[in-house]
Amino acid sequence: MSHFIGWLISVAAIFLSVTLSADWRIFLDTQTFIVILGFVYGIPLAVFGWDKTLKSIVGFKYMFTHPSTKKPELGLVYKAKIKFSFWAVGISFLISLVAIANNIEDLSVLGYALALALLSVVYPMILSGILYYPLYKKLA
Repeated sequence: MSHFIGWLISVAAIFLSVTLSADWRIFLDTQTFIVILGFVYGIPLAVFGWDKTLKSIVGFKYMFTHPSTKKPELGLVYKAKIKFSFWAVGISFLISLVAIANNIEDLSVLGYALALALLSVVYPMILSGILYYPLYKKLA
């Protein structure tokens, strides 16, 4: 139960900080989110295959089960997803910076482009922090 309460507090803190900002909709960019999810789930598919990748998706149920559940093989998949998330941050941020540099003469879009670049950092960090790391520690 303490695992769930701790997880819920973390999710609530993120939700609160987003909703207390000027406009919570600035944190929603479906294209960036789809790219990050594609990276974070595409690379494990290439590395681990269909079986382990699908088990890692279904494995979110272990977040809310009894703490004695041990699945070390699945835990290693989540540990790898943490690393893949950091790679997704680096690659998507660099792609965003190249796009910004390509359009640097149009200063009217600079703020929006920088916000999208930062969202490419925020999404993987949230995935790693509130999903993959707790699952890795619980299952390993």
